[in-house]
Amino acid sequence: MPRKGKESCHAINPAEVMKETMRILEKCFFKQDGLTVKLDRGRLKSAPDRAFKYEDCIEAPKPATTRPCCIRLGEDCLDAAAALCAEHPESVPLVLDFASGSNPGGGLKGNQQGTQEEDICRRTSLLPSLERQSYPLPRLGGIYAPDICVFRGPGKIGYPLHRPFWISVLAAEMPNCGDDQKDQDFIARKVRGVLHMAIQQGHTSLVLGAWGCGAFGNDPMLVAQIFKAEIAKVGHLDIIFALGRSQTAAFQAVLGLGAGLDSHGPSVQAPAEAKDKDAPEAAKDASTEEVVDEK
Repeated sequence: MPRKGKESCHAINPAEVMKETMRILEKCFFKQDGLTVKLDRGRLKSAPDRAFKYEDCIEAPKPATTRPCCIRLGEDCLDAAAALCAEHPESVPLVLDFASGSNPGGGLKGNQQGTQEEDICRRTSLLPSLERQSYPLPRLGGIYAPDICVFRGPGKIGYPLHRPFWISVLAAEMPNCGDDQKDQDFIARKVRGVLHMAIQQGHTSLVLGAWGCGAFGNDPMLVAQIFKAEIAKVGHLDIIFALGRSQTAAFQAVLGLGAGLDSHGPSVQAPAEAKDKDAPEAAKDASTEEVVDEK
């Protein structure tokens, strides 16, 4: 059954959430509060075929503008993507997935809340696109996965189902690195690859974060400094850094940012015109009312 946002995250079994997510992806719809929410079957089924692996940093087209990037802070990466979709409905945001280099989706079979990548897979259609590619991931590259559908909220509020929206994902691993010049050059090359891939694929908004600063233990201050330097080299992008509490201070200091946003995904509701037109029928049998996913 769909999970309510008020339910404690401690009562949620992440493995069961993932199973339900895969059932939803197979059926291409889910039900919540008497509504049937349809997902775009063609878009979902073709997405894994459109994903591809890139081996190294690519060259991006020259920026069309010299305006500086707009950079903000957020907390949850998919909530940040929802905010960008609302602000820029004409474009699709790119979300950086802090990927496992050896397994699609990381440790999804476990019952722990787990990593950022595992959380993304529970809440979206990302896993089939990752599973279509061969592993391990390239040392300097990653996987670009377009047409990823987001339809769940954060685990901390129980992975609630909500109105779907679409993103692209770039899955790449940032291993544990030192802080000597060789390591800094490696991190910079990885970051450059993400930014250049975003530009090459036509994205103008990105969700980034403290890449490699969790379990892999990289220095958030150093990673923030490298992001700042590489971002300064590209054209105008609207960027939200989705950060955990332990990394926020470092990124705020380096990027010169204040407090950011912390929004939740949009709730499921029928379009207003459909409600008005079909109100008598809906009153008779609310379970048959549909919300069709917009393409």
